[in-house]
Amino acid sequence: MKSKLVSVLTVDIVGSKKYSSKQQSVVKKVLQKSLNNINTVYKNDILLPITLTIGDEYQGVIFPHWKVLKIADRLRFLVRLSQKIQIDLHISIGIAPSVIRKGKESRFHEGPAFYLSRQGMDWLKHNKTRRTIIVTESTQVNNNVDLILAYQDMILLNWTSPQWQAIAWRDRGLNLKEIGLKLKVAYQNIGKRLKAANWENYVRGREFLEDYLKAAPLKG
Repeated sequence: MKSKLVSVLTVDIVGSKKYSSKQQSVVKKVLQKSLNNINTVYKNDILLPITLTIGDEYQGVIFPHWKVLKIADRLRFLVRLSQKIQIDLHISIGIAPSVIRKGKESRFHEGPAFYLSRQGMDWLKHNKTRRTIIVTESTQVNNNVDLILAYQDMILLNWTSPQWQAIAWRDRGLNLKEIGLKLKVAYQNIGKRLKAANWENYVRGREFLEDYLKAAPLKG
């Protein structure tokens, strides 16, 4: 079977041990509901659904590989739409040619992209200032991508709960007035939240990374 250039997306709940048993139950329900939405909405871009692998980790396979950041962001924003509990995620993305057998869950696969994603997650768990990493077989690509990711992680780690809410709805295509109605605040305040959160800079960074990954010299 021929290999193809894919992204292996690994997701972990940050600080999962800090939650009480009751809170952990809520967290898992919120995350599973969000994953069900992602797996359905992006089914044409997901080779293997994002499902539980080990512990609190979830994993899936994305193709084409460059669509992974949009999916990762949407997952982050979906879990933050829940008013029940705040959930923070580590997201590690391994990009490399891999052989994917449809019908088998991600946890039953192995190959370069899976090893790279595992490597990235191990790094994230030991780095308290980061939430996202992309690892490829190219050191140059890794270094270039990480410059943008480090800046973007710095931005999102400073988002307040009201900013997360505004961003989550904005990412889904709602305008300021529609978000204001959702959150029951004046639309002018929504604009202020997005500006204070550096949302436009965050979006530009993601667009740059998507274009860069499309053109990056990765074999596949």
